[in-house]
Amino acid sequence: MGASVLLEATQPPSYPTPFIPDLDTAGGPGSRLARKTLGFASDPKAANSPKTANGSPLYREKLASEGNLAHRAPNPYGPWEPIPSMLPPCNNPLPVWHPNGTLYVGCNPTQGGIPLFSSPNGGFTWTAAGTITVPPAWIAAPFLGVKDGFLYIDTRSNWHLLAHRYNYRNGGGKADGTTNLVSGHAFSPDGNTWMFSSVPPYDSQLMHTDGPSTVFTSLERPHLIFDAVSGQPTHLVLAAAPAGTTPFCSGCRPAPGSSSSCVLCKLTPGIDSTYTLVVTLRQNTSRASASQP
Repeated sequence: MGASVLLEATQPPSYPTPFIPDLDTAGGPGSRLARKTLGFASDPKAANSPKTANGSPLYREKLASEGNLAHRAPNPYGPWEPIPSMLPPCNNPLPVWHPNGTLYVGCNPTQGGIPLFSSPNGGFTWTAAGTITVPPAWIAAPFLGVKDGFLYIDTRSNWHLLAHRYNYRNGGGKADGTTNLVSGHAFSPDGNTWMFSSVPPYDSQLMHTDGPSTVFTSLERPHLIFDAVSGQPTHLVLAAAPAGTTPFCSGCRPAPGSSSSCVLCKLTPGIDSTYTLVVTLRQNTSRASASQP
């Protein structure tokens, strides 16, 4: 699909901007039109249907008591129409299309697990499809947590979970403590048995193409963009909260284990600037497709 879309939902100004880039490229002239059409949406997610060349369902959140709504459109520019059935209450939905045409949606971790729902007909009926159990090492209260998951299935039919991990105590990225924990990766050969990596796929320091680097206080809501031919991930889209203070994270809100937590800089008035960041990924030219983000 050659079109692209970037939707932004209305959120308080001190929270990272949500986004849903199309699976081809981020941005595009359709973003403003789509935002006007859909109205309010909290952390929406998009997934292209493998059944048709232009199926592109959009998931957006409503109040938990109202469940979650799903919308679909023939292309990113619309027109968008609601899918009649509603998911069970599901915060931060994680949609992924299986090659067999089944639509799966995961929900933000609750009580150590990510509940999965499946729909063989693209969202018109839903069935509980199990739970991805998150290990205690990822969610050790009150310091560690995980949210903002992104599910995808690679060209070898392996499942992957890319998520925003965080540590209220700061650090947890590089071994020397100079960067923050911001990510986690899990792998499954079948969507049922999962292996969670203890090594984050990336930390809060990102390199620029001209040499320097930037250390961010937080990098959230990961979303991969894939090459339409090879199936390799080409770009990583993130909600970024820059450092902005000296010393690092000073003046940010307190949290368990820290009097000034980097995780909460994004919610601290005066230093809560956030933006959408698109990162180009190095390509693995030794194989036709990549199974790792």
